[in-house]
Amino acid sequence: MKKGPLILLALGVIVLIALNLAPVKPEQAPTSPAKPAPVANTPGDTDKVQSPDQQVRQALEQLRDGSTPPMQAIMAIRSVAEEHPENVLAQMTLGSLSLQTAQYEKALSRMEKVLALTPKSSQAWAVKGRAEANLGDTTRAIASLQKALQYSNDQNKAPLQEKLSQLQPSKN
Repeated sequence: MKKGPLILLALGVIVLIALNLAPVKPEQAPTSPAKPAPVANTPGDTDKVQSPDQQVRQALEQLRDGSTPPMQAIMAIRSVAEEHPENVLAQMTLGSLSLQTAQYEKALSRMEKVLALTPKSSQAWAVKGRAEANLGDTTRAIASLQKALQYSNDQNKAPLQEKLSQLQPSKN
């Protein structure tokens, strides 16, 4: 099995565990280094500011290495997505995590934002198709997965074709 799906699966499990065990509501979470760096308000502060993508990558790394509680890392990514709704990495990450935690409507909403910005994103089409399939909209799921297949590279085609074959009626 490829590493990408395993990493996403591991992130999903971590998120599920965190959601079940987290004793603190997100709005009550203490401030910590996992929060995105504040936007500079003064000219001298610009050297300390991370780009939105850097903030998302930092939060993901902290999530992976366990240096910060999972919900705190997710809230940092969510903060980036709220401050920068056009940030594809933040929207894609939150959409993928939503899919893994069975929040299919949220995953679909995030993928629609991503696809508005990058309409040829195979990964976004694939997540959208899986969310639609889980919501019972087989027709749209097939169409989305076919788009994902159209834009994917060769190494990603097999899992997409497998999912499509599960959704499409047998031709025998």
